[in-house]
Amino acid sequence: MSEDTENSLGKLDPEKYEIDSDGLPIEIVGPWVLDKQALMRKYIDISKSARKKYIGSGNAGATYIDLFCGPGRIRVNGGRGAMPGGPLIAFSEAKKFSPFTEIHVADANERLVRAATKRLEKDNAPVRFETGLASATVSKVIAKLNPAGLHFAFLDPYSLQALPFSVLEELARLRRIDILVHISAQDLQRNLRRNFDRENSPLDQFAPGWRGKVDFSSSDDLVIRGKILEHWRSLLKGLGMDTAEAGQLITGTGNQRLYWLALIAKNPLALEFWQKITDNKQPKLL
Repeated sequence: MSEDTENSLGKLDPEKYEIDSDGLPIEIVGPWVLDKQALMRKYIDISKSARKKYIGSGNAGATYIDLFCGPGRIRVNGGRGAMPGGPLIAFSEAKKFSPFTEIHVADANERLVRAATKRLEKDNAPVRFETGLASATVSKVIAKLNPAGLHFAFLDPYSLQALPFSVLEELARLRRIDILVHISAQDLQRNLRRNFDRENSPLDQFAPGWRGKVDFSSSDDLVIRGKILEHWRSLLKGLGMDTAEAGQLITGTGNQRLYWLALIAKNPLALEFWQKITDNKQPKLL
């Protein structure tokens, strides 16, 4: 049997993936992923009435976009049972009241996006897919969308570098778009100073032009991170989008900062939704 068959991991990292009972890969994740999923469920639920206005015959539709979809199923490390991943959760949560009319998934790994697509199809989801880096797939996905529709994108990369600002620029072309985005706290903490002098720094991708906006002489990393994120937010405002000052901080089992979830939106109502479902004691994006 070839290493690339569905019933084997093939070239997938065995520390990160395993084969589920359906013969497709699942991703092994930390328990903190459940916090992220819970927040996404809350946002999809609280925005259901807004989404419903775009659903039905003659309407422009409401779509879900995931450019880092993974295989569509996960298992928490140390746990036994497999659970739905991001795109399957989004589809199942939305269809309780106002279902997404289209699900668009993409991933750099063809094996993973194929698995997610098969699982969504099994649930009768109206799914379409692309394979490639987010910087390449975003324009292909947008080309398939109804520009008059209501769109919700979930961007969950593993690093700042995997989410170049160009992806947000492309999504901002849409008239109505809310984006829930993962911002790596580890990249902005542990790797912060080593990225200052790198010619191709991940920060160059994440927040273009940051070098001219940040004073490196400060010995306080908190101040520097704040300036980088302040610049990133100013770039978003230049696209006609905004984000709440506070992001939902997701921490590891040792209470270490892993990443923030931040909502980016054009409509102030979306930011009001975000404020309602997040912890009001959350710190600013620093």
